Amino acid sequence: MKRGKVSVLGAGNGGQALSAHLAINGCEVNLFEHPDFKKNIEEVSKKGGIELSGKLHGFGKIFHATSDIKEAIEGISVIMIVAPSFAQKAFIELALPYLVNSQIIVLIPGNFGSFEIKKILKNNGKDLTIAETNSLP
Repeated sequence: MKRGKVSVLGAGNGGQALSAHLAINGCEVNLFEHPDFKKNIEEVSKKGGIELSGKLHGFGKIFHATSDIKEAIEGISVIMIVAPSFAQKAFIELALPYLVNSQIIVLIPGNFGSFEIKKILKNNGKDLTIAETNSLP
């Protein structure tokens, strides 16, 4: 069952696990890594996805594993930022020119980062829905 288009920003352990989980459960997933850390997505890009093992297992197809933020979020309805709180602002600043008001941003972990992100968006004429959670879903 197809569930929607999601972009996961941050390709560390959490971002890759979440991307695979979402893909296995029917989402079309893009995985973005900051250009300074693009080595994190080389293997994902080569294989076309991520092999997940454990309670949920299988191959999660990743549509785009990229360090091009425009490619990662264009046409995407939900953007999940999976990065330490101190790094979330950098992801938003990269994405800012390409964000559209119909998108939803989810911060993982939250730690009240939504206040800072909402202020940045408002100061740049953007009005997106912001959500946060303390841990990976």
